[in-house]
Order: sequence, then C-alpha cells, then structure tokens
Amino acid sequence: MKKLSIFCSLPFALRSLLLALCSWLFALCSLLFANLLSAQPIELIDIPTAEVIEANHYGANFRIYKHGGIVSHFLFGIGKRVNLGISVDVTNFIGIETINLKEPKFQIKFRFYDGTLKVPAFALGYDTQGYHYYMENNEEKYLYPQKGLYLVATREIFPQTELHLGLNIYDFKEQQFRAFLGFSWTITEQFSFLLETDGIYKLEGDKWVNTGFRYQHTPQLALELSLRDLTDNKKIGSERILKVNYKGKF
Repeated sequence: MKKLSIFCSLPFALRSLLLALCSWLFALCSLLFANLLSAQPIELIDIPTAEVIEANHYGANFRIYKHGGIVSHFLFGIGKRVNLGISVDVTNFIGIETINLKEPKFQIKFRFYDGTLKVPAFALGYDTQGYHYYMENNEEKYLYPQKGLYLVATREIFPQTELHLGLNIYDFKEQQFRAFLGFSWTITEQFSFLLETDGIYKLEGDKWVNTGFRYQHTPQLALELSLRDLTDNKKIGSERILKVNYKGKF
C-alpha cells in the first residue's frame, strides 16, 4: 500500500509516462513471444522424452526451485534430429544468501527413429545436469543424479496421452542401469497433467515420484508447477518447483 501511495503521489504526467512504458514493455514481450514457434515437449518434469527441437530453432527453460535456486537450460536444434544444450545452476539466486554459480553442464540428444503407429519413437542422449548439488570427499554430487547416458521411447497410447519409458546410467563405475517412466495427458489445449517415476533400480529401491500441471499460455510459451519427490525418498521433503519454457527460431 505504501508503494501504491508513492505512485499515486507522483505528478500525473510522470504517472502516465510510467504506465505508457509498462504498456510498451508488455507489448514488446508479446511480440517476442508471438515470434516463437511451438514444438512437442522435450521433457516432462525431470525425465526426457524422445522429442527434439527442430533444426534452426532453440529452447529455453528456467527452473525455479527451493532456497531461491534457478537452473537455466538452453537447447539448440542442430540438424533435423540432433539437439545440443547447456545448463547453469545458480543457488541462492533469490534471497539474501551469497549467490553461488555452479559449473555449466551440457546435454546432447539424437532422435534416431520417428516411430510408427505401433512402434514408439526413440532417442539417445547424454545429460550431465543433476539437481540439489552437494560435495562429498571433494567430489561434486547430486542428491537427484544426472541422467548420464540414456535411451528413451515415446508413444501415444490414447488420444492426447503419451507414455515415456527409458533407461539410463550415470555412474559407469557402479555399472547400474536405472529406469524412468512418465505419463503426459493433454486435458485441454492449455492444460496438461504430468506424472513420472525416476531413479528406478529395484521395486523397493531408490526411486521418486513427481507430478505437475503444465499451462500452455500460448502455443509457444508454457508455465509449469510441479511437486517433486512425493514419497520423500531423499528425506528432504517434497519440493514445489516452477518452470518457464519457451522456444524460438534463429
């Protein structure tokens, strides 16, 4: 209310100018987003799909998580089937603590089969970005590990409903393959429901469940609110995250 009172106390001409500037910025953002091109989602919450960004296009994903952290992903379509990406994790980006910039990570994905009515699409990838960074014996680790090398299949099982299934290995010393399973349901043109299980090693083993809703504000811009680790597998409590996704053309 105090800030509103300060604004109202400004001269009429200055208030009009500020409102005009805000309107201009909103219009500019709308034009920028209008030039972005749509594509199928390349990931659910944590797990990848077999979709890729088209050639000469790019994608940006901003993931806001607990304690004011943000992970920024930038992905580029190199050729028809290959995506190259880079991501940066910044902890304490929002708040009063010291901002901590982590080492950038990289991603690559190759969609080698487009699928048929009976056979799913397949993609092979490598992703070094994990979540919730910590140090152990002077070694960088993640509470929720990176995918590492992965193979994923995507197929529509019902109208507007897709199933995503994959295998991954991130620690070649242990030589343990893990699985992930995801489900996406497009309820309306704007709303989608997401559900996934990640880190599957044994039926009673180390795995976690995530769920969320995606709001397609325009065909190009999407907002997502998700709950991670509903079963509190990592003993740090369930986490709410906000993601902003958009795509465009070079």
